[in-house]
Amino acid sequence: MNNPTDSLSWRKEAEAVVNDVKNHVNILTIAENLPNTNQSIFFNVETREKLRICVKLSGAGFQIVGNDFNSLDEGKDGFYETLQSLLSQVSPKFVESFGNELSSKLSELLGKSS
Repeated sequence: MNNPTDSLSWRKEAEAVVNDVKNHVNILTIAENLPNTNQSIFFNVETREKLRICVKLSGAGFQIVGNDFNSLDEGKDGFYETLQSLLSQVSPKFVESFGNELSSKLSELLGKSS
């Protein structure tokens, strides 16, 4: 039986994922047209290179499952522990943007501590 609390926690996890990387891609949304459950959630992602993919988050991790929004071509790629690590494999501009943000935050912290 599906527990509504499980569904809610998956939804919150998905929203946290979106917030973590949304500034480093063109588009990142929960794929509402796919069967999101308390065991998996799908994302539509467009990288800064304009690559459109569908990504599945499950207990096994993140996996590219489609070559366009809302598409399922199961098992397109291996599993990744984080969406950041998956995007690092397919989007050099993601790596650059994410790295620049980390660098800026580190510089801020170093500036505050001196």
